[in-house]
Amino acid sequence: MPVLCVGLGNPGEQFSKTRHNAGFIFIDLLASYLGVNSWQEKFNGMVSAANHEQLGKIIFLKPQTTMNLSGRSVAACLNFFKLFPKDLIVFHDELELPLGVYKIKHSGGHGGHNGVRDIHNAIGTNEYRRIRIGIDRPPKDSPQNAVVNYVLSKFSDAEHQEIENIFKKFIQQINSIFL
Repeated sequence: MPVLCVGLGNPGEQFSKTRHNAGFIFIDLLASYLGVNSWQEKFNGMVSAANHEQLGKIIFLKPQTTMNLSGRSVAACLNFFKLFPKDLIVFHDELELPLGVYKIKHSGGHGGHNGVRDIHNAIGTNEYRRIRIGIDRPPKDSPQNAVVNYVLSKFSDAEHQEIENIFKKFIQQINSIFL
């Protein structure tokens, strides 16, 4: 059975290297690692696929609906490929984890993440896997709107390297995560 890997983020060049787009960054790295070099527009997103000798078919999706409306794209892709929520892995940014850390979560709440909340609502369940990619929090003494500004700010070169280090750790465990 194929696996659908969804990276969450916001479309557009202005968001390309922002913390909120950690899911897109991670999916791009994973797809590239598995030999994907072309994407097509479908399901209100960008889609591609790869065949892995041990993992089988992996479908990649980057919703282009904006982060907070990702669910419609995910639901359309799941329906088209006749996949179940158990076949879904969502990669997204996580404020509650330090930069350089990722955690695997099976089911559970959305934790205030609007993209994850929209997926829950669109597919009618929270019974799918998530890879939470740590982006850290803004400093505690930041202004009230600091979280929005922070997640929409770009990673520094050093921070982007940390995201790539997370990816390298993830690849070392890829078989146990996907199977």
